[in-house]
Amino acid sequence: MQGSRAEVVVPAPDRDRFIDLVRVTSMVVVVLLHWLSVMPDLAGGKVVDQNVVAVIPGLWPLTWTGDGDDRP
Repeated sequence: MQGSRAEVVVPAPDRDRFIDLVRVTSMVVVVLLHWLSVMPDLAGGKVVDQNVVAVIPGLWPLTWTGDGDDRP
C-alpha cells in the first residue's frame, strides 16, 4: 500500500491576488456585520434576539451604505 501524496495547487499566473484579498475581506466583513446585527436580550426570563436596527433607529441609513443592489 502506497502512502498518499498531497498535490500542490499552483494558481494561474494571471490570477490577481489583490482581488482575491478583496473578496475574502468582503466575505469576512459581511459575516461579522450579520453577527453583530443580532442583539440578545433577556425578556420574561428567556433570551430573545432583537434586531439592532429596530432597537437603535438611527442605524438604518447605515444599512444602505453596504447595499450593493442597484435595481430601482
